[in-house]
Amino acid sequence: MGWGLWSPVSGISAGRNSSVTAMPLIDDQQALFVVSSSGELFSTFGNHVQGWAPWTTIAQGTGGPGTRLAAVPIGGGRFTLFTADPGGGVFTATGSPINGWGSGWTTVSEGAAGPGTSVTAVRLDNGEIGVFLADPGGGVFATSGNGTRWDPWGPVPRLVAAIGSTIAAVALRGGRAALFAVDPRGGVFNTSASPKRGDWGQWLSVKEGHAGPGTSVTAVSPDREHVAP
Repeated sequence: MGWGLWSPVSGISAGRNSSVTAMPLIDDQQALFVVSSSGELFSTFGNHVQGWAPWTTIAQGTGGPGTRLAAVPIGGGRFTLFTADPGGGVFTATGSPINGWGSGWTTVSEGAAGPGTSVTAVRLDNGEIGVFLADPGGGVFATSGNGTRWDPWGPVPRLVAAIGSTIAAVALRGGRAALFAVDPRGGVFNTSASPKRGDWGQWLSVKEGHAGPGTSVTAVSPDREHVAP
């Protein structure tokens, strides 16, 4: 079928090395989230046919350079968002690009993300949200919670992530998550566990894959059992 023409989503400039996050909304619309060139956090909604609503700020939050917003849908057109601020602090907010963002940003158990890395979050099948990051030293950490209450951050041991890379995560069955990371030599590795139990296995090489400098791995799971990095 091919691809349609590109159309602009105007009114804002994304920050350097940042990425736009897009999520399905309702009525064939999409929600978009971005860290602007000034570090402010914005959202909009719409589609390429009907157009886009004006960009609106998300609860006066600030994102770190080169980071993106993670968004987890929680039903009814609402999302729980996660970001790392310029100091690496991890924050969350819940609401809607249509109806606003409630009480604003709150901290996620005093986590700290490394410079230029983004927080990753997925909805687990136990109803909680798993949140993952690489800290300033490359240590991999995980927590889980329900949007207002978070377990303490726990280490995912035996691997150091490449500086500036982001952890990829997909939800599996039984409240588990599969993680993918790039090590300092560019090797691609995978492990899985329940973030709540912290029963992480060994990191295993993914077919001896190799990622380029400054890049991150992306992964999807079509059935919450099999994973394709």
